[in-house]
Amino acid sequence: AEAPILLQALRQELISLKDEVQVLRKANALLSGLHGEEKRRAAQRVAAKQLQQEATKLGSSRAMLEKGEKRAGLVQRCLEEVHARLDSAKIGKIQAENEINQLTPAFAELGRQLEMADTDRRWLQGELDKLRQASGGLRAEIVHLREVRHAVNAMP
Repeated sequence: AEAPILLQALRQELISLKDEVQVLRKANALLSGLHGEEKRRAAQRVAAKQLQQEATKLGSSRAMLEKGEKRAGLVQRCLEEVHARLDSAKIGKIQAENEINQLTPAFAELGRQLEMADTDRRWLQGELDKLRQASGGLRAEIVHLREVRHAVNAMP
């Protein structure tokens, strides 16, 4: 099945090459002057014009290639910068993780101490409330005793 397709492709290539040979023979005949000096000069002008067009195409291709090479160089430098920044960020991340790992025990200890301090604060607040109640009671008793003393002092 593949052989007929290959043969057909080869036949088409053969036909294309034969056509190109005919064109080249005509161009050669014109350039060599077989059909007269005027046709030879016309063919030379056509050939020169084609060569100029090819040269122009090559020049623009060269400029495009140089532009592409510059762009590729710029892209390469950008990629190198991105890789450098990425490497720097990775190092920073590792350092931050190490610092976190080093600080985690201290953080846990501080949390435990805060809990203990809060427990102590609540106990002290309770004790302060008890003392306030006791002092309020004592003040009331002092006021009562002063009233009694004034009453006793006022007696004949």
